[in-house]
Amino acid sequence: MLLAEIVGWFHDPFRNPRGAQLWMSCRDASLMEELSKEEIVLCERDERGGTELYRLNDVKGVRRNENFHGLYMSGILGAVPRIG
Repeated sequence: MLLAEIVGWFHDPFRNPRGAQLWMSCRDASLMEELSKEEIVLCERDERGGTELYRLNDVKGVRRNENFHGLYMSGILGAVPRIG
């Protein structure tokens, strides 16, 4: 809940009157509910162990009003970590 609150501060013109940006990396996928598709960058390993970064904005067929967290958790967007 704390992370979502901090992210919200940057979207609030009263708390952030100069439009500062926040760059961060986290593993809390629920924060996707607080962000626009232009603000989300996904990270996925390729078959050779390299890392590929891509913005959610670049994923074809994803609309602004969709549940990004749900799409991510279902695996549709890729970048879901493999555990085990």
